Amino acid sequence: MTATLASAEVLATAWPDRIADAASASYPVLVVAVLLGAIVPVIPTGAAVSAAAVLAVHNGGVSLIQVIVLAAVSAWLGDCVVYALFRWGRRGVTRFIARHPIDSPEANDRLEETRRRLTENGTQVLVVSRLIPGGRLPTMFAASAIRYPWPRYVSGAGVAAIVWAIAYAVMGLLGGSLFSNPLVGIAVTVVATLLVSLIARYVQRWLANRQSRESSAAGPVG
Repeated sequence: MTATLASAEVLATAWPDRIADAASASYPVLVVAVLLGAIVPVIPTGAAVSAAAVLAVHNGGVSLIQVIVLAAVSAWLGDCVVYALFRWGRRGVTRFIARHPIDSPEANDRLEETRRRLTENGTQVLVVSRLIPGGRLPTMFAASAIRYPWPRYVSGAGVAAIVWAIAYAVMGLLGGSLFSNPLVGIAVTVVATLLVSLIARYVQRWLANRQSRESSAAGPVG
């Protein structure tokens, strides 16, 4: 009995140190995951931020700020790299557009609408595109096609990265606050983050299909 109590006391004493070590170890993983995920969008970067935020909550508030800063900077750098690739390959982008039905009224309207929105509210468009799953790359593609100025993109992408990092860190904050065990908090938060992304993609696709059907139905009448 005494040995059992002693072992429990050792685990209880060592648990905060293990949380601190895990939180510190999550920083390089977070940076690599977000940076690579921004360039090659196959990594659930939002889930990585939320998981790191859960560990940060159990390690103290300062760690949460570090998670937000690291995630925002990594996302911003990744976005700038992708936009640079699009801009340097602008001729390829132009040829790609030329080979597709961009001369159709609907396609021209979409491109012109993107141009107008980026010109009038570029930062807002970049923020929304980063928060919506699957919206970031098409927006950068369109911005490169209309030669959106670099200084405005860099500043707008910075704001978008900060808002994005805070949003997913808040999800981790909630998960870390609701569960005393950080492992349970990470599991629940990651699953919730992935579900939110899937639902958002489904809603976005449903709205796009609905808009397409309404446009097709209105076409013959015009």
